[in-house]
Formats: sequence, structure tokens, C-alpha cells
Amino acid sequence: MDLTIEKSGDSSLVVLKGELAVEDAGQLKLALAAALRDGSVEIDLSGASSINVFCLQVLCSAHRSAAISGRKISISAGSGPFTEEVKRAGLFPNICRKHPAGGHCLWMGPGTCGEAGI
Repeated sequence: MDLTIEKSGDSSLVVLKGELAVEDAGQLKLALAAALRDGSVEIDLSGASSINVFCLQVLCSAHRSAAISGRKISISAGSGPFTEEVKRAGLFPNICRKHPAGGHCLWMGPGTCGEAGI
């Protein structure tokens, strides 16, 4: 996994490239926690070649933490491994309906929580 963080004011852009494997989950968790302490976070997964379910769980956990603390987190993934792994893991729509983010679905975007069609 290649991870870079670009800060701009009170927001961060976390760019992830390459293979996001199980051994990367710990580093990803620490990076997202640090970025969320500084403000809102956008995660760019468009350069990811694959993503393990453990890394998806870290993203979901960061989303919940952000919602609870009043921060915003979003993902731009393009098409490819992220969307396919979310489907394969069964994270959408079942888990989506249970989060505390007030209708902001990490997997689908603002105002789409609980809608089918990822």
C-alpha cells in the first residue's frame, strides 16, 4: 500500500494506491485516526488495485468515528476493486442502514443511505 496525506486547512486528502492487504489495516487505521483529529477527510481509492475486507472494516470504523465526532469522511473510488469488494463483503446495504451518520452513506455518498444499487 502506498499512502499519502495532503492537508489543506482543517481537511485532509488521504490517497491510497496499490494493494491494500490485511497487513496494511493497522497503518491505515492510524493514518485515518490522525487525519480525523485534524478535521474532515476525503479518501481517494482510485489508484487502489485491490482492497482486503480488513481494510474495508477500517474505513467503516473511521466513518462511524467521524460521524460520532461530527467530522465528515468521504471516499472517491472510481470503479473497480473498492466497489466490488464492498459488494462481495456484504457491507452494502445491510451495515449501511445501521450507522449514526444521519443519512450519509460511506459506500454511496450523501443522502443515499439504505438505497440499493452500488
